[in-house]
Amino acid sequence: FDFANSEGWYRGDGQKFRVRLSVGSLTNSFEHSFEEPALWERDLAVGYSIERRYAGYASANYSVLSEGISVYARRRIFSNIEGRLGYNIRRMSVDNVTASAPQDVADEAAAGARTISSISASLTYDTRDEYNFPTKGSRVSLTEELAGSGLGGDVKYLKSELRTGRWFLVSPTAEQTVGVIGRVGMITGSGGSIPFYERFYLGGAYDMRGFAYNDVGAYDTYDTTHGSNQPMGGMTYGYFSAEYTIKAADNLRFAAFYDYGIVNRSETDFSVSEANSDYGLGMRILLGGAVMRLDFGFPLQTTKAPITGADINAGGMKFNFSFGTVF
Repeated sequence: FDFANSEGWYRGDGQKFRVRLSVGSLTNSFEHSFEEPALWERDLAVGYSIERRYAGYASANYSVLSEGISVYARRRIFSNIEGRLGYNIRRMSVDNVTASAPQDVADEAAAGARTISSISASLTYDTRDEYNFPTKGSRVSLTEELAGSGLGGDVKYLKSELRTGRWFLVSPTAEQTVGVIGRVGMITGSGGSIPFYERFYLGGAYDMRGFAYNDVGAYDTYDTTHGSNQPMGGMTYGYFSAEYTIKAADNLRFAAFYDYGIVNRSETDFSVSEANSDYGLGMRILLGGAVMRLDFGFPLQTTKAPITGADINAGGMKFNFSFGTVF
């Protein structure tokens, strides 16, 4: 995109312009973003995004509305390392709370809308040979996000997250590849209390594929007071995944995978005593430059109630449909 090149149909300068509108019965959203890749003809990209997201799909007992704006700058520091600095301010509201909603949700609704003002900094190292179907290389990213603490807003925390990935070509025949991914994150500086929508979650198409959306965690990350097990997230998480893929056609890969993850309620708690895991099979189809992912996941290790031993998050096989890559 090039906003100054009307004769060439606004193409050619590498700018990114996006407008997205989604309307549905359980969710609706508006998003607009723009990026200039070379500010003042320098190796410095700057951009902004504006969004409004209404999400009612996480639970039948409440909905969350997020409205915000963010600005950022990023540049290549040297070689394969890129740095990014950003500022984000957003307003969060919890609505449509039913009598069966978890206490954490009811407390947030009673407190009213919150404003979260945060700055973030990240470093990314990327040597993958290809983004959609990598066969070798690695990617490592470290992100620190600081909210409150002189930045204004109603919420204070430091969120740290490390994401890594490594790919190995085990055989050139049909491009047989093994990818290994690891992630860890923790939230500190909040005094042990943070809104449920800012906590870490696992479960669903982009991580623990044998479990329902957000439905992975230790027993004390669930609200069980209303006869149902509703996930409320945690302050610490860890995730590991190994995936084998084999090329069937230029735009098609078959996959077999194993996922392992923890979500713990307390800060800096990386205990694996209540870890969850799953395995499964899937397909990767390249459509219009984007990867469509189809996965069938089966739970292995599930969360048990400490007294009865009943399963908290076992729901049988899960079918996941999504677009995009693991990063």
